[in-house]
Amino acid sequence: MAYADLPMPRSWPAYLPHTLVLEYFERYAREYDLERHLTTGTEVSRVEPTDDGWEVTVRGRDGTSRTARYRSVFVCTGHHWAPHVPHWPGTFAGDFLHSREYRDPERFSGRRVLVIGIGNSGTDIAVDATGTAARVALSTRRGAHVVPRFVLGRPTDQWTGPETAGLPLPLARAAYRVLLWLSRG
Repeated sequence: MAYADLPMPRSWPAYLPHTLVLEYFERYAREYDLERHLTTGTEVSRVEPTDDGWEVTVRGRDGTSRTARYRSVFVCTGHHWAPHVPHWPGTFAGDFLHSREYRDPERFSGRRVLVIGIGNSGTDIAVDATGTAARVALSTRRGAHVVPRFVLGRPTDQWTGPETAGLPLPLARAAYRVLLWLSRG
């Protein structure tokens, strides 16, 4: 998960808790003097196109507004920010929670756990729960490739970097199959 120009400390675990992810991003922002470009505690109230970019108005917690011009605007609200928890009457009497409510695995201690979804949150929670739960199962709508965090001693994402980007797709797929076979058997 680390940026190439700022490696994570070797002492950190392979699967980071959110506290260390936050610490890493804060460290990155300090290291590259990005903090002066960040604004928190504001609400974007208006975005208008201009001839050379965008005019953005934000409102602070105290109600004051300010407007600035930018060359680009990214809208990164996240498409899963509002939890969707389906309700199926009479089908499950146990506890359930959305990943947004998850804090630590202790609530699963000694219990059987079903994690629905194989996105980042679902897989992180499934891995976390294996330390305390009696059993953890992962349910997904469609199959997915679950790859190990490390392949031949290197983080998996390092195998998909610039070294393999120029390979023809059939050759890249064959190389990944070999790597997975070597790591899992």
